[in-house]
Amino acid sequence: MPLVQVRDVPEETVARLKAQAKAKGLTMAAFIREELETIAKRRTNREVVEEIQRDLRQNDINVPREEIVAMIRRTRDA
Repeated sequence: MPLVQVRDVPEETVARLKAQAKAKGLTMAAFIREELETIAKRRTNREVVEEIQRDLRQNDINVPREEIVAMIRRTRDA
C-alpha cells in the first residue's frame, strides 16, 4: 500500500484528529485513512452537475449548466 505523508499540519488540527480518532476507538492513522477514503469516494461538483443535466435531458428538460451551478450554490449557502 502506498505511503502518504502530510507535512506542516497545525498542532491544533493534529490534536483534533487525535481526539476524534480516540472517540471512535481508532488509531490516528486508521481514522485518517477512513477520512481519506470517504473524501475519495465523494462525487466531484462536475459529476453532480453532469448527473443533474443527464437526468433533466432524460425528462426533456433543458437547464443550462450555469443555472444548475447557481441552484446548487444557493442551496449550499442557505
